[in-house]
Amino acid sequence: QISKPGHAYENGHLEKFRFEKEGKTQEQSHQKGWAKFDLNAVLIPPSAGLGLTKRYYQRRTMFQYSALYLLGLWCFQNLQSPAARAGALGLLFPGAGLIAVGNIPATIAFILTLIGIPITLFVWFAMGGVLFPLLLWFGTALLAAALAGNSLVEQSGLFWGASCIAMVSWAVWKSSKINAQGKITQQRRNQWLPAKVKEQAEQAIAAPTPGSRELDLHTLRFVQHMVERGLAPHPDLSYHDVIDQFQTGAVRYQLYGVVDSLALYLTHYAPGFHGYAAQACRNCIEKSLTKRIMSYWKWERLTGKFTTDYDPINYDNIMVTGYLGVAIGLYSSATGDRRYEKDGALDFVITDKHHFKRSFGDLADA
Repeated sequence: QISKPGHAYENGHLEKFRFEKEGKTQEQSHQKGWAKFDLNAVLIPPSAGLGLTKRYYQRRTMFQYSALYLLGLWCFQNLQSPAARAGALGLLFPGAGLIAVGNIPATIAFILTLIGIPITLFVWFAMGGVLFPLLLWFGTALLAAALAGNSLVEQSGLFWGASCIAMVSWAVWKSSKINAQGKITQQRRNQWLPAKVKEQAEQAIAAPTPGSRELDLHTLRFVQHMVERGLAPHPDLSYHDVIDQFQTGAVRYQLYGVVDSLALYLTHYAPGFHGYAAQACRNCIEKSLTKRIMSYWKWERLTGKFTTDYDPINYDNIMVTGYLGVAIGLYSSATGDRRYEKDGALDFVITDKHHFKRSFGDLADA
């Protein structure tokens, strides 16, 4: 029996999916040959781009940095120990304390720190490893304390105090400028969006009946490749580009892509056929749950959240819950197969000792 859409809602996990919620009373539709067209559905709303979550974290980070800044400057000006003063100045900026030390080893270390800043920021971006820039920042502060002699470069306190204020002020100004430009772009696009949508609506043609179209031989070869890729055994990654498992080149996205492609093929070109194409979809879905594919999550949690809670569904993993959820949804819609809606149907293997049994409904809840 094919269940109704909204598995998680039916089981009481969520009040309602977002797309099932009853909307507010819509304003009068625009009546110019496209009666069902609603301006509110096309125009970019004033709320777009406000970035309330972003601003919350920016404000929180600013308060945290302000505390470090004031603590570091106060300690540099008032403590007696050169080592403690140099380490405290390092709280203002990675390597700042090394400039206060002022000897040759500290200068070399400062140059290496400047090289390390973009590297650690890239690693943070690439795998969520906030640990690495923190290690660089506070590690260089400790290094400055270790390298400090009997005296320090006193002018370094004033230099870093003013420099950090200047850098933060520039970042705030730049962010405000980008936001203002975004608002101008929003208004400009809203001027031509209705006309463009009207033009597209008037030129649109009805979609062909599923199964009424045929693929040409060239495209069929791509479908054949997707089927062969999808049917490869779980340990076999020879059909995939194995680069890293953290960014968009990760194998999991390639597996989700196979499911998406074949599910769309079955829906539009072969609605009466499941067979090996559906089997290839299932194999990719289940292959994406294996340890070799999912073990990256352990390292993201360790270095990004400092936790050993490796559950890939509970928190901050839309790149799995979202992409895998879409893949399973397309597969289920194309085949009518609801096996992944059963409790524990998806067995995420993070390590040999950490298995997390979830379902399609859990992905939707997340």
